[in-house]
Amino acid sequence: LEELYNEMISVLTSPGTLLIIDNISILQCLGFSHRDINMFVQKLRNHTKSLEGLFVCCASSDAFSTEHANYLSRISDLGLSVDDLSTGKSRDVSGHLTVNQRKEDGSQNVTGYHFRIEDRSVKIFPPGTSSAVL
Repeated sequence: LEELYNEMISVLTSPGTLLIIDNISILQCLGFSHRDINMFVQKLRNHTKSLEGLFVCCASSDAFSTEHANYLSRISDLGLSVDDLSTGKSRDVSGHLTVNQRKEDGSQNVTGYHFRIEDRSVKIFPPGTSSAVL
């Protein structure tokens, strides 16, 4: 991963850079250790922070271990978790979105929403306010 890291930072030179890694969990599937992946993520995060940029890291919980998910949760300023409804399928609600935002003092603000996937959009609304309820 050192080679990939060096290649990435060679192009990440502008202040305010936005770095998005769409599927970090693929590294686990390729056989990299938990420690190597965590170090890779931490180094990229530190580099983008030094440029006053943003680092976005996406992972699939299907392929990603709990250890990695917990690590990403601990180091992130904002976490999004998308889950199916615990009560099963619904015509009016597609799933549950949890937003976990870390404040400056280290405390966390956790907010839950429901969402509905439509043809070309996603509608997000507080639980209990879907069209079926109102």
